[in-house]
Amino acid sequence: MEYQCEKCHYRFESNHKVYACPYCGRIGTLKKVPTASELLESIELEEESKEK
Repeated sequence: MEYQCEKCHYRFESNHKVYACPYCGRIGTLKKVPTASELLESIELEEESKEK
């Protein structure tokens, strides 16, 4: 899973849940970065909802 810190924008991969940024050390600033397939799926769902 890929994460990015919202404060320092450090981006890294980890196989387990992470709570603190390994670069700046801030807690609670990490967000999961969506994969390409997750982005495509969300776009498809959005387009389907617009068609209805």
